[in-house]
Amino acid sequence: MPLVAPFTDPWSGQPENKATPASIAPYEYVFSGFALSRRPLALPDHAWWARVAVNGGHGYLLADNADLKDWQRWLRVDAGEDFAEYFDFGGGIYRGASFADDRIESCLFIGPAHDAGDWNVVKDLFAAGPLTDTQRRMLLSGRAGDGVVSTGAIMCACFGVGRTTISNAIAAGAHTPAEIGRRLKAGTNCGSCVPEMKRLIAEAGGAGAETRKLVAAN
Repeated sequence: MPLVAPFTDPWSGQPENKATPASIAPYEYVFSGFALSRRPLALPDHAWWARVAVNGGHGYLLADNADLKDWQRWLRVDAGEDFAEYFDFGGGIYRGASFADDRIESCLFIGPAHDAGDWNVVKDLFAAGPLTDTQRRMLLSGRAGDGVVSTGAIMCACFGVGRTTISNAIAAGAHTPAEIGRRLKAGTNCGSCVPEMKRLIAEAGGAGAETRKLVAAN
């Protein structure tokens, strides 16, 4: 069903966008998470998902209200013999991964919003190539471990750059969105993250000014 009524001006053909009343409200999903794969995935029809650029394969952010066992069955269809999973269906958590030559071939992390797993940590392990035994054990925890540092919540969805990574670049001397873009590619595609980058730059400048005042006072 179209959001805008199908009425147009008889001369220009312009639709009556401004004359169409609409009521919009957020839709809450029970589960959220992500999937990574070396090849494109056909995600279930019942899921909301968005494709994200990642190194080494394909990334998907997703949300859903379906039974988690449906997701377990979906992931297992193409999983090879080297497969590991963790599930707590009572707590609403499922995590699974298949491997080939010690690399993550595909993985799925889904659960409540606060416990789906750290996208940035898992994404970095996915791009890292062959994993050590320790990294494989830590993978399904969905948390940083074995020297892997979280890059923070995704700010630049086009290139999968996290808030912490951008903040670190600002602290290292990137004082404009253009400088951040040259270092990290963040903000160089759709540009929707540029206002947030400007805010972080302003906050960092304010914090630096306060530090300089304290030093001068002492």
